[in-house]
Amino acid sequence: MSFVDVVASKIDNIHLYFECPYCRTSYNKNGTPRHNSKPVIHYHGSDNDLSNRIEFRSPHCTKKNLNTDFNFRILIDDSTIRV
Repeated sequence: MSFVDVVASKIDNIHLYFECPYCRTSYNKNGTPRHNSKPVIHYHGSDNDLSNRIEFRSPHCTKKNLNTDFNFRILIDDSTIRV
């Protein structure tokens, strides 16, 4: 199994949020992302822990053609906004 490294942009007592490197807000008919589409923000449970750490989560990306044999390795560091 491989890991995709991402940095959490925000965390609160319920969720942690990060920008998905794969999902976009809109796609062309042929399945490619439109040039002006924005990244999708995914969120997962934060376990009521706001400390700096690394979390591992399985993807729930909507694109079916992704290799699903990976997990996200989510870094929560000083750049992560605490809410």
